Amino acid sequence: MVTALPDGSTQTVFELPDGQVITTITPPAGFNPLKADDSTLVKFGFPPRPSDTADLEDWTAAMSAYRSDKSAEPPDEPLQVVYDSTPSYATYYTNWAGYIAGTLFTQSRTYVAIKTSFYVPSNTGTCSSSNMVGFWIGLGGTSADRSNSLVQQGVECGHPNVGSGSAYRPFTEFANTAPPVALCGYSSWTLGAGHWIYQNMSFQTSQNKAFFYLEDQTSGVAHGCSVTPPSGWSWDLNTAEWIAEAPTGTAINFGSLRFTNTRTQLYSNSQWVTLGSQTVTKTIQGSSSSYYCINPGAISSGTAFTDYWHQADCYN
Repeated sequence: MVTALPDGSTQTVFELPDGQVITTITPPAGFNPLKADDSTLVKFGFPPRPSDTADLEDWTAAMSAYRSDKSAEPPDEPLQVVYDSTPSYATYYTNWAGYIAGTLFTQSRTYVAIKTSFYVPSNTGTCSSSNMVGFWIGLGGTSADRSNSLVQQGVECGHPNVGSGSAYRPFTEFANTAPPVALCGYSSWTLGAGHWIYQNMSFQTSQNKAFFYLEDQTSGVAHGCSVTPPSGWSWDLNTAEWIAEAPTGTAINFGSLRFTNTRTQLYSNSQWVTLGSQTVTKTIQGSSSSYYCINPGAISSGTAFTDYWHQADCYN
């Protein structure tokens, strides 16, 4: 349902077959997030203005790149979602390549938000459903029973639920409960190789909603939305993740991707902390440390690391 609001914005609501309710509000023409108060930022799906100096600098750079004339169209209705047998992302954390902040197998209720920035990679070859890759940030998903408790957003190429072909597209997912879908319903949104991407995601238990935001700072296009989880999904809050993944076990050659500004927000005091300041687990995409397709390098300055493509086959 699309509703024109009195302030010139447009609210679009999708309800998916699995119970997810996606709500996005397209700001009015000429909207400037740098001049908006906190309540208006939240209303229009922008990440809150941080108080920490370093975080504020990153936020200001992202908000300065936003162009209302390029983000003014609400997603088309209805959103078409194809449910098929394609493996979901993040079935188990052992399939990931990157870093996990927090302690595995706990219910410590630690992390409530996460962010990062990176350049969209330039692939060698054609990305398809047989060699798809995704680069994402996530919260949860590492409880003792590996239950349906991970929420994630990122960019992918080749997944038929989000959009076929080699172009990278933004996606969100409540892993293991529902398949990935186009972020906020923008199924035609593609991201050019070399574009600088800013991501910010949070989950609020009081509202039982995930808040997604992704901005292409190169083009100025940005979209955000709130999403009610599908039935059967519950959040454990125990870890935060920055990950590259090849869901089918075969990875397109993306070269490398460097995650920067890797920060997560603590549940206890709403403070943003760096990946390097937390207890971390390094994971690879592959069957062992000697046989893998994607491998992360060391954490640099507490806030960055690079995922490297090694070979197409992750397991044999």
